[in-house]
Amino acid sequence: MIDRPEISLRLSQLVKADRVPHALLFIGNMGWGTLDVALELAEVLLCQNPQNGKKCTTCNACLKSNRQLHPDLHFAFPVIKKDNKKREDTTSKDFLIEWREILESSRYFNGKEWAEKISAENKQLNINTTECNEIIKKLGLKSFEGSNKVMIIYLAEYLGKEGNRLLKLIEEPPEDTFLFLVAESQEMILNTILSRCQLFPVSPLSDQMINGYLSNYNIEDNRKEEIVFLSNGNLRTAQNLVNDQSRFDLSNQLLTWLRINYLFDKKPADVFSWVDGFAKLGKTSQNSFLEYFLHFLREYQLSLLTDMPLRLSVSEQESAQKMKKIIDLHKVEKLSEIINNLHYNLSRNANTKIELAHTSMEICNLLHRKAVSV
Repeated sequence: MIDRPEISLRLSQLVKADRVPHALLFIGNMGWGTLDVALELAEVLLCQNPQNGKKCTTCNACLKSNRQLHPDLHFAFPVIKKDNKKREDTTSKDFLIEWREILESSRYFNGKEWAEKISAENKQLNINTTECNEIIKKLGLKSFEGSNKVMIIYLAEYLGKEGNRLLKLIEEPPEDTFLFLVAESQEMILNTILSRCQLFPVSPLSDQMINGYLSNYNIEDNRKEEIVFLSNGNLRTAQNLVNDQSRFDLSNQLLTWLRINYLFDKKPADVFSWVDGFAKLGKTSQNSFLEYFLHFLREYQLSLLTDMPLRLSVSEQESAQKMKKIIDLHKVEKLSEIINNLHYNLSRNANTKIELAHTSMEICNLLHRKAVSV
């Protein structure tokens, strides 16, 4: 865990006072370390020799917890059908090898990366009924090492209505049992579960924390400053910027879509070709693109209203500058609304091609309206 004094203090105070809630909902972007915080608390609760509310890091329990091998540390996460098993019979235990591998590389991975890890980019992940029954069964047994038992549910948004099976467990947990839900979207958690859990919001990392992390890499100071700025408190974004050009690819996709939408009435085939390609992407890749689009629009809107430095790359800022000729404040607000609606509709499993084609027409009409000077 990256040193976060305010969170470390809060966790240690809960442990020392023996006031750790038995049902905790950790809310925050995975790149902010939401899973990492939940794991840190779980490791303290399983430690054989906690000191001042913190794990000792050297006991057998700590060594096993750090590698996700402690028999009283359980995980549940969204998955897909495994090999020849029926989907309704497939649970997290079928993907434990992949889970441990991805945790070994980073505790800040997101849903898209998890989907890629299990080759589920074009499939719908979920946490099914069998998984919920397994959670109840595991936490109903005695602990293997005579200490606490901890269950971490990663991306609890994927529980769906099946999560109602956990209500009794949340309300009346067995002794020394803790259920930690980790999620990015509070709005997507069932109200029945939300009302029974204590919230633990996780905030973005500070620029100083990201900078400290990057000191482990041989990066030029100018490049390091750029990565810190662009990551905006998201360590996973910083890691990806160090290793590849994923953000650059999203930027190219965004600008390409805007350009062909502007020319929709002249070259409709280009739009439909782009729509076909986008529809073939997995749900997680589609979500990543739309979330990036909304981030870009928020930064672009700031550029119209203030002189604040934007959390955009140099090329993105150059593109934003060119866009000012046709996209004014009113248009960017409307464009944000259009993309938000698209994001919502796709999350509700609307027909991807129909929604994208309709959105492209909306954007085309919007871009061709006369801009109003700011």
